[in-house]
Amino acid sequence: YLGIAEGLGVPVLLPQVAHMSGAGTLVEPDSAVAAKISTFFGAPISVVLAGYESYSERLHGVAEEFTHDGTASATFLPTGSFGLRGPQWFAPEDPIHFNRSGAERMGRHMAEALLGLGLSPRTECAAAPDRW
Repeated sequence: YLGIAEGLGVPVLLPQVAHMSGAGTLVEPDSAVAAKISTFFGAPISVVLAGYESYSERLHGVAEEFTHDGTASATFLPTGSFGLRGPQWFAPEDPIHFNRSGAERMGRHMAEALLGLGLSPRTECAAAPDRW
């Protein structure tokens, strides 16, 4: 996917996994949140959080693999500063999918990040300038 996008000149953003414990969290201090996550995934909270972190680290590594001579065709976006921690941002009984408030917050922060990187839906690419 990224190789095709790079070949077409389409920049790709790889966001860090946002989840109820908060991106980058390795220990969940709230026992209710820990229980909800463990129950949802059927695994101990430590395993789930380690999995999120491992996946995010791999995304970051992939973004680095798609940076050549200082130009990135894939960019890793840390999401820990987005404030998406706690059940108020997520669908009931679901520790990873946003509710409306969480989706709006994630969207707003991602839009700000895209603009900060000089990327936007109006950025033209060689492959499909009329589709943006």
